[in-house]
Amino acid sequence: MPLNCFSGMKEQEIKEILRNLPNKIDDIVDNLLKEKRKVLKPTLKGLILSKFSIFEKIFSKLFAKGYKVNDNCNLCGFCIKNCPTNNISIKNGKVHFGFNCALCLKCIYGCPQGAIIQRMFPFMIIKDGYKLENYLNKFGGDLNGKED
Repeated sequence: MPLNCFSGMKEQEIKEILRNLPNKIDDIVDNLLKEKRKVLKPTLKGLILSKFSIFEKIFSKLFAKGYKVNDNCNLCGFCIKNCPTNNISIKNGKVHFGFNCALCLKCIYGCPQGAIIQRMFPFMIIKDGYKLENYLNKFGGDLNGKED
């Protein structure tokens, strides 16, 4: 999983990813249809970080308890529907977070009301989050070789 906290990617990196995305998707679909498997060699950094996965599991449980919903929440259910670990529920008319967090931050970055905050580790959340439409609006035309 990519690191989705602390600091965002540089605009040029985002632009390059978005520009290459259609080709990557075509390659993935082509490989799936051909039942071709792509074996990636792990990097040294990846191998080292994978040894710390036990700490990530412990930290994710602690991190999950730091979530809080502010007064902007309208109980739309976006966070519940989009949580990959079913960690979020509504109890007694309030959003409740369990201990089964995957640290994906979909709930924070995707909440249409901006109602979910992180009390214990607010410094880990990127200020403007990841909103694809912001990047597409910013330089979407440029991705196709056209200047905005």
